[in-house]
Amino acid sequence: MGINSEGAEKLLPDLYPVILQSSNFGIFLLEQPVIDQDNHSYKSLKLFLQRDTTQSFFSKLFSRRKSKKTGKPVKLSNPEILSLSATETGNIKGAIGLINSTIDQKIGVVTISADTEDPFVSSILVEAAKNYLVNYVEEYRTAKALQQVVLLKDQVSAAKARLKKSEYSLQSL
Repeated sequence: MGINSEGAEKLLPDLYPVILQSSNFGIFLLEQPVIDQDNHSYKSLKLFLQRDTTQSFFSKLFSRRKSKKTGKPVKLSNPEILSLSATETGNIKGAIGLINSTIDQKIGVVTISADTEDPFVSSILVEAAKNYLVNYVEEYRTAKALQQVVLLKDQVSAAKARLKKSEYSLQSL
């Protein structure tokens, strides 16, 4: 197990772009409030993306094909397993597709960019992605550090028990 100087396992920066391609990140992104360049406020990115209700011929054709497959998601008995409908999955993939992230291996700099038709929305999405990544890494490191604390406490308890047993054995002599 690789342990850094703080006692917590490292989360390599090479994985940061992968984190920003996860479904959890897509769900997070869709829930972010945005303001466009015309100063229209949207409660979520999802509403911003759905604002244009007029559809092209091709998107209508595609949605008809897709609608045959769409349905309610199968709800699993385990609440920790994410179950999504085809529409939700498509929305998440669309949101993730707006974000691009790369890492410069030489200097370790992560670059995050967003590709939307509105520069204000793009900047909000980049900031949200950065915050998500920072929080994810902090939570990961904190969880690993807490696991280390629990392990060390267990080891101290076991050592104290051995010490007491040894002291008792010595007093019995």
